[in-house]
Amino acid sequence: MASSSSCSTVCASMAKIIKQNNDGIRRLETQDYSKAAALLSSSVSDLKLLLAECDAEASADAAVSRPCYELVFSFVLESATAIAGGGSDNDNNSVVDSTDGFIFEAPIKVSRVRRDGTAEEEDSITEMLKRLSFSVVYNLAVSFHMSAIRSASLTNKKLSQRLRKALAFYKMALDLARQYDIAVGSMEALAIANNQAHIHRLLNETQDAERCRALMLSNIMYASEHGNPTKDIVHFEKFVASATDGTSNTTAKAA
Repeated sequence: MASSSSCSTVCASMAKIIKQNNDGIRRLETQDYSKAAALLSSSVSDLKLLLAECDAEASADAAVSRPCYELVFSFVLESATAIAGGGSDNDNNSVVDSTDGFIFEAPIKVSRVRRDGTAEEEDSITEMLKRLSFSVVYNLAVSFHMSAIRSASLTNKKLSQRLRKALAFYKMALDLARQYDIAVGSMEALAIANNQAHIHRLLNETQDAERCRALMLSNIMYASEHGNPTKDIVHFEKFVASATDGTSNTTAKAA
């Protein structure tokens, strides 16, 4: 059986990771991308170890522990600063506009909220860690993406390397969602597909960009059929424009 001390240790480690994630977000807000990437990379490494530990306990038929709080995940929609035309359709600056389309740069903040006992189903520590992994990896992708776009002094090679790191982490976030059966909302799905399309356009990977845009259209159609996307999805008009019009322009540095 899982001991209370083991549960406390895992919860303490998870609290540390949450703090690192949110500290990384603050670094993103100040455009300190190297520090943000370092904090988020450390969180990813810590999460791998914690998940391995929890999986080992589960395989030993240990009790599934549930802490007295739940995790709340939310996009930080007012922290980013728009550049190159800026502006938004929702009175906040969580996107970057450019001639190559827009980047949804809002990171995912994680908060702990004490449980009130009314929920029909409560996530276990392992389930929380899996959802947390998705968010931290997504934020790490954003940090590399924005560091590539906002660092004017990068060489072509360095720019391409950072963009490909961002692509790799966006893909890792999606792989984690599939592996752990994480319910990814329309906002997350659109943000990742949009940002992947943006990078593929910069790298002159037209077919991959079109594939991402097709995925965006699929998510937009689903959101339209199952809710009120203009209300539920921030920057919905920008996502639609990106999916339907896009841009064939690429930057010379990324060519």
